[in-house]
Amino acid sequence: MIRYFTSVSVLVLMLAVAASANFAFAATVSISPAAGPPTTNVTVSGSGFTAGEKVSLAFDASTAASATADAAGNFSHSVLIPKSAHPGAHNLQATGQRSGITKSATFSVQTNWPAFKNQPTRVGVNPSENTINKSNAKFLVQAWIGIMGDLVDFSSPAVVNGVVYIGSFDGRLYAFNADGCAPSTTCQPLWSGATGNDITSSPAVANGVVYIGSADRKEYTVIGDVVNVAFRIEALNKEFGSKLLISERVRQQAGLNGAGERLPPVAIRGRSEVVELFRLA
Repeated sequence: MIRYFTSVSVLVLMLAVAASANFAFAATVSISPAAGPPTTNVTVSGSGFTAGEKVSLAFDASTAASATADAAGNFSHSVLIPKSAHPGAHNLQATGQRSGITKSATFSVQTNWPAFKNQPTRVGVNPSENTINKSNAKFLVQAWIGIMGDLVDFSSPAVVNGVVYIGSFDGRLYAFNADGCAPSTTCQPLWSGATGNDITSSPAVANGVVYIGSADRKEYTVIGDVVNVAFRIEALNKEFGSKLLISERVRQQAGLNGAGERLPPVAIRGRSEVVELFRLA
């Protein structure tokens, strides 16, 4: 009889542990949007938690909010990204107070500079800037060099979602990875596009389109299949919680073989074949 109850107790314990493990494995957490500047209001959604339990939400280990799981173990709660959050990837973690389940998702802080002096008012101020200030600006050092076909004069770079856009006297618009190409400090462009004459104007980026003027008295918008695919890939940063994604083709043409984390291939709207993706940042 003692052996019988002992066997039953062990069996019940094993089943309880297995059920708990399966439940924890099924839990998920997501953030929407997954990228943006500091003070972005995001929605954190979770599933697979214990019904009715309190779920603690932490941003980079600091308590941000708490939510309560519904009868199905799901929750949804808004979280304000701190004003002090520096550009880069940040961890938002959800922990069930009763179940002990912990799941996390990544939010990418981005402080874009989409045009000359950033805003239509041309005040040259980024309200989201929280890294460079008047005290430490004098200590900035060169991080990397972008290779172009001629001098850069007057053209001021635009930086959007981890990509730097700038024009050159060779009449081409260039795009570079804003994080450089470490370990090298001399970087090849992700892509470039030709105009009919020198570029002395500054690019502007709006709604996934790059605009640039040229000395041939024409204004160019960078569109077409290659760029449309590039911007569709750029939009996937929200899904993967990344700052910069590139395709296998761009990776090869930029001489970045061996760089980046390979991600599952994705289907791009308007294309029959899937695209191989790599996370660079």
